[in-house]
Amino acid sequence: MKKLVSVFAVALIALGISACDQDSDVTLKSETDAQIGKNTKVVATNEPMKSVSVEHTIDYQGTKIPVVATYMINKNLANNWHFTYQSNINLQIKTGSIPSNARVLVNNIYSDVSIVSNKVSTNGIRQDSLEQSYSQLPSGGIDVNSENSYSIPFQVEGINENETSMTILNGYGWTEKYRITEDDLKEHGAQGAKLNVVWTLLVNEDGRTFSRTVSDHIGLPSK
Repeated sequence: MKKLVSVFAVALIALGISACDQDSDVTLKSETDAQIGKNTKVVATNEPMKSVSVEHTIDYQGTKIPVVATYMINKNLANNWHFTYQSNINLQIKTGSIPSNARVLVNNIYSDVSIVSNKVSTNGIRQDSLEQSYSQLPSGGIDVNSENSYSIPFQVEGINENETSMTILNGYGWTEKYRITEDDLKEHGAQGAKLNVVWTLLVNEDGRTFSRTVSDHIGLPSK
């Protein structure tokens, strides 16, 4: 009898997943650059990107240095951000003119992506986060200037891959046996995502070091 009940429960779960399933428009070819056993050598290509640049100014001892942060995503994700599977954001920063006796270095970068929603149940749920520090380097960071930018790829996990997100969502009635879909989140108010970025920059000048932060909040709309 217990075995019969168990089989019946599994059948119900499978039926529930099947009933709410939807096409993802994802294929092995669309998600990979090459396939072992099919390709022996391929030439890497750059995908078309959409970007936004934000201008800042850091000030130390009365000296002002312009800083430009640029954020790039795949063209297909522009106005169509995806919550439930992996996406990539390229984070980049460089400076304008720097005094000849000064250096600007990227010491640390923190970034996260969270859902923007008009419902409490989904608003603010973190999709993924990234933190990279260069404090251990002798210089304390990576040099940037007007000709040489610093960039790092942020591989953002889908909401179903993030344990913290799943824990929060479970508190509002979802279970781990149920894979959340894009439509589920949109029906619960998700309008898009917010990319939060905090750059910690060091300015070295004549043996002195100054620390400054630059922060941005970038919208990632979803259809």
